[in-house]
Amino acid sequence: ARSTVATYSSNLLLLEDGRVLQTRLERSSGRPGYDTASSWEELPLPIGARVRKLAGNGWTHFGALTEDGRYFAWTHGRSNLPTQVLAGVEDFSLGADHTLAIKSDGSLWSSGATTCGRLGLNLGPHDAGISARFARVGRRRDWKATCAGQFFSVALTHSGEVFVWGSMDATGRDACDQGEASFLSEPTPVQDYFGLPERPWGGRRVRSILCGLFHAAVVVDAS
Repeated sequence: ARSTVATYSSNLLLLEDGRVLQTRLERSSGRPGYDTASSWEELPLPIGARVRKLAGNGWTHFGALTEDGRYFAWTHGRSNLPTQVLAGVEDFSLGADHTLAIKSDGSLWSSGATTCGRLGLNLGPHDAGISARFARVGRRRDWKATCAGQFFSVALTHSGEVFVWGSMDATGRDACDQGEASFLSEPTPVQDYFGLPERPWGGRRVRSILCGLFHAAVVVDAS
């Protein structure tokens, strides 16, 4: 296998030939949690589609990016059939309840839960809901990578700039849903968000970014 994804509800394998195998975890009668697994089955994708990136959000949502730039999404327990939701995609990342995608032209797009500013669409604290369709984030066209947590997002440009938006407040979903959490509604330089020096990390170039539920990390050049 080229890569694996293990989540609360399913395990997936991305094979060298671009096919994806999936086993779904199920609940046995009278027992808590998922404790039985179905047999491995090939994920039903369009004929000829070869997946090059596979991801899960840790719970029930999954995404797959094909070699020709098509992005497919599906949710365990709601629909196990991948549906194409975006084309011309270069990369993507999944948060707990939202998705970020970079298109081949370098533009950034988002969809999912709208609370706490995590989509970067300049929405207010009471704009609660779900944005099922992808919407463009800002006007920049130099995005290189993204990662997403529960209520926040991080993006890296090709020049090594890091931007953040949303909220890293770990007080819980209620604070976001009730409009009580402080957050940034659009991409903001990381040094402004955290009060870092103008040239953070000693001026060393950021190579990659990583996100957990309530934290983020960067990988920088050694010198």
